Amino acid sequence: MLGNVRAAVLALMVTALALTACSNTTEGGAQAPATASATASAAGSSTAQASAPAAAPVAPVPGAYVGAGGPRPADATPLPTYLVGGVRSAHLSSPSGGIKCDFQVASSDGFQGQCGVRSYATSSPYGCTPVDGGRGCKANWLFPFRNGLVEAITMTRGTTGWMNVTPSTGYTIPVIAYGRSVYFDDWVCASAFNGMTCWNTKTGSGVFMSNERSEKFTGPGASGAVQAPVQTSAAPPTQQEQGEAVVLGSLPSNGSGYGVVRPGAIDNGASITGRVTGISWSSWGGDRAEGRGTAYNAMGDVMGGAPETYPVQLVAFEIGTCDGKRAYRKLAVYKAGGTFNAASASDVCWTEK
Repeated sequence: MLGNVRAAVLALMVTALALTACSNTTEGGAQAPATASATASAAGSSTAQASAPAAAPVAPVPGAYVGAGGPRPADATPLPTYLVGGVRSAHLSSPSGGIKCDFQVASSDGFQGQCGVRSYATSSPYGCTPVDGGRGCKANWLFPFRNGLVEAITMTRGTTGWMNVTPSTGYTIPVIAYGRSVYFDDWVCASAFNGMTCWNTKTGSGVFMSNERSEKFTGPGASGAVQAPVQTSAAPPTQQEQGEAVVLGSLPSNGSGYGVVRPGAIDNGASITGRVTGISWSSWGGDRAEGRGTAYNAMGDVMGGAPETYPVQLVAFEIGTCDGKRAYRKLAVYKAGGTFNAASASDVCWTEK
């Protein structure tokens, strides 16, 4: 009997030990996977942190090319150049022709070129600069480049470089397609449908330009960007603002045709040589207007016969104010097929003479 009791107690002890062993094995099994999971989680977190992408470049001002103010884009191509008075130069135009730029090797005063928004020359969202002792005021529409910096917007004196490009120069102004970037030395321009962005890769100084607004900046995504004093909410210029509001000079005494938009004939009232008829304008309202017509030679009158006629080309430029109106202040008239020369143009703001 005693032997049976001992056997039963021994059996119970063995069972208890077996259950304890099973319990310990189960907890160890549960803890091991948990520890491995935590280790894997930490490793995953470290990997995620190591592979986090770098911050994407941002535009320095709204609308500008992303990365403007920084290095030259890898896909930028050089502008074709030519010599103007021995100075290496280049030009460019947006596809619409509304924005154009000049570039050159720096002059003695550091001038390196300029870019302009042509619609500003008539809509004047940036105001104007007084000229002729305050008697006139010319629209601000050009951003000069000097010593690697984009300067404050200003007017133009005379003509810009791109205005003087003729077939005789052998240079064709490149039209920069949307999505393309070009460069001249340290200056880069990126063309886009919403505007043109140009900057200097050494200084980071640049400007974004469009019909709606323009804004200067310094560096890629830099804070404290300098905005030009323009009505940034201004609507795009209307057709009238873009050209039809500009007249040709002012009306001279005994003259006709001046002081109006797209005159079909003009006469300065002084002599028959100051008369041009049958004028057909191919452009109007930009930085210069171009047309063709018929001029008169006084020799016919001198010889007692009908005055001789010959075809001429007309170029009106230098937008300012004449007799209180926005007007082209200069007019060049020369024989058809000849070369435009701004120096030979006449001042047609007759009321100021």
